[in-house]
Amino acid sequence: NQLETLRALVPDDCVDNIEDGGAIAGKEFGVVEEFVPGLVCPGLTLLCAKPKVGKSWLLLEFGLALANGGVAMGELRCMKVPSLLVMLEDSKRRIAARLKVLRPDGVPGGCSITCEWPKGAMGIAKLDAWLDKHPEVRMVGVDVLAAFREPVVNGGGYQSDYDAVAGLQKLAQRRGIAIVLVHHLRKADGDDPIDLVSGTLGITGAADHIIVITGNKEAGHKLSMRGRD
Repeated sequence: NQLETLRALVPDDCVDNIEDGGAIAGKEFGVVEEFVPGLVCPGLTLLCAKPKVGKSWLLLEFGLALANGGVAMGELRCMKVPSLLVMLEDSKRRIAARLKVLRPDGVPGGCSITCEWPKGAMGIAKLDAWLDKHPEVRMVGVDVLAAFREPVVNGGGYQSDYDAVAGLQKLAQRRGIAIVLVHHLRKADGDDPIDLVSGTLGITGAADHIIVITGNKEAGHKLSMRGRD
């Protein structure tokens, strides 16, 4: 029958990684690294806000602060780890102008930036290969999800949204790095910041951590953070 056919296709060693719960609980994994205190640690982090709030500026600020172990947002002392920023909505001209604003005294080395990258599975494969050659890089920023994911077919849906994020999340977990993925908020308002994230729950469900920025210039902005770690 079909079950027996499928069982015959399963490799003998496919369950060798199963362990007793007590054995797992007894292991020492060390503390979770915080690259940007309270905001960025290993795993996939969604950075979400409405257009023109400053998501790209914040991602650039993270990369620069991590490059020399500097201070982000005026007070957050960051680890010193190299980063890669994939800025798919910006030109090098615009990025150059923003770098001069954020670091008028000089841009530190250790923050690599590109404005071009393949989409979807091909983009993840290229990122994996690039990280093989640059194992010192511990944070990758991708701006923005809509420009990185595969084209949505027939309106997408939960599985399409989940798959768009899950590939990057698995890469981050396997390598023990942080991937910060910029995304948008929906137009509607709500009490729970997670409900404001654009798309289905597949996007937030696949992420390890979620940063949501709400508010406006007149009333001020609020940053909400929720995560597994």
